[in-house]
Amino acid sequence: MPAVREFLTPAKPRAVRVWHNVKVFGSDGTPISATGLCSGVVVDRKDFPVNLQYFASRIERYDVIAFSLALVIVDTAYPAPVKLGQLIDYAAMAGLADIAVDADLGDTPTILRLFDQPSDQQPPGLTHWDEAFLNALYQTDQASRTQTSQIAVKMTRTIVP
Repeated sequence: MPAVREFLTPAKPRAVRVWHNVKVFGSDGTPISATGLCSGVVVDRKDFPVNLQYFASRIERYDVIAFSLALVIVDTAYPAPVKLGQLIDYAAMAGLADIAVDADLGDTPTILRLFDQPSDQQPPGLTHWDEAFLNALYQTDQASRTQTSQIAVKMTRTIVP
């Protein structure tokens, strides 16, 4: 839960902050809630959803997480020399994917390095790498335990002709 961690630790100044609300679904798309089809349990007056669907698989998850809300806050007074289009693309990338913005991205050609680079080296918007990542992310099966490698393969096929 990145939003909870954000409030419990001292905040590092950032131009863009992102919070995601998520809901849990069965791998077949059935919502999992304490009062829904999948049932649940109540402990100490708190509802805990339980997925009662079962199938014998070690390579597929029973539960998947879906965004119900992506809240993106942009600090327009943040002292960084960026253009509005760059800021919008950065916010879109951070909002469409649950990416740790503090992750070490090395020399990856991504808009997520916008605030780590001098203004003459900043990408003008979403890069080819960003587009390949988002495309692969949204075209892979989230229930598969091999989703990360599926994303890498799809990105490689897109980036390297």
